[in-house]
Order: sequence, then structure tokens, then C-alpha cells
Amino acid sequence: MLEVTRKKLFYEEEILKNLDDNRFPKFIEKFNYEDNLIYVLDYIEGKDFEDILYEDEHEFSKEEIYDIAVQLIDIVELLQKNSIIHRDLRTPNIILDRNNKLKLIDFGLARYIDDKKYVKEIDYWYIADFLIHLYYSSYYKESDLDERPWFEELDLNEKECLFLKKLMGIEGCYKSIDEIKKNFKYVIN
Repeated sequence: MLEVTRKKLFYEEEILKNLDDNRFPKFIEKFNYEDNLIYVLDYIEGKDFEDILYEDEHEFSKEEIYDIAVQLIDIVELLQKNSIIHRDLRTPNIILDRNNKLKLIDFGLARYIDDKKYVKEIDYWYIADFLIHLYYSSYYKESDLDERPWFEELDLNEKECLFLKKLMGIEGCYKSIDEIKKNFKYVIN
């Protein structure tokens, strides 16, 4: 298992070395210690959304969700300009710093887009899933018996619901990050 993992680690190193942006950790060095490959990365200060949601129990307003979504879409756009997909845009891998700016960590699953196995639509699905977690932060279930899908449970307007469904490929799918950015401006207006 360790040998297989080591062979894939070069992606994280190479990708982080090529990304020069303060929204990502900088790769500092690697070394062997007691037969383990150690990576030293820049420390990213802030709180991950896992802690914000589940420890702090923060309830996100729609305005906060919109601001976070814009930032996340911009991050994915930058990755795509470098032909990268992250493949792990989850709550523990997205950090909010003290200035309410997003930072993205954990590039262990990141790969170069090849339009076969590694396609940009993977990150679109993750954007939607991440945003749904934020929407659920202010959701209160009325009854234990009444289980419904997220698009019926959450207080989403028609534009928000369609946007998330399209990101997930449930109702059509986005062809590009530019289309997503344009459509999201329509959603928030």
C-alpha cells in the first residue's frame, strides 16, 4: 500500500510546486525519515469547514454561501487554467482564514485533466456537494419520519436548486467554468 501511495505522491508535489497562489499551500521540501517520505508544506492558517460546521455549528446565511461559492468557483477556475482537478473539495480540505478568504489544501488526489479518467466535471460535483453542506447548516428537520432529497428539504429558490443540480449532472451539466460563473451571477442576482 505504501509503495503504491509513494508512486502517486509525485502528483501532489509537482502540482503544488507549480501553483503560485496564496490560496494553496506552498511545497517547501521532502525528505526520508525512518523509511517514510515526509512532505513539508506551508502552514495554512484558519479553520476548515468541517470544524466550522460541526464543532462551531455555524449557520451560514445565503449571502455567506454566495460569497464562499464565488471564491470556490474562482479557485477551481485557477486550477483548471493550470489543467488541474482537485478531486477532493470537501469540508475538511477548504479553510476559511481570518479575512474570510478561502484556502484549499490536501492535493493528494489532485491530477492533471486528461478528459478521460480525470475530467473537470468531478470538481463541479464537489462544488455542489460542498455548498449543500453549507445550506444544511441552517436546516431544521421538522419530523424524523419525513425524509426527502436535499432539493426538497432545503430552502432553495428555483435558480439555486437548478444551479446545484446542474453542477451535479442531475439536470444537464455545465460545459465550462465560465458557464458556471456566468450562471452563478444570474443565481445571486
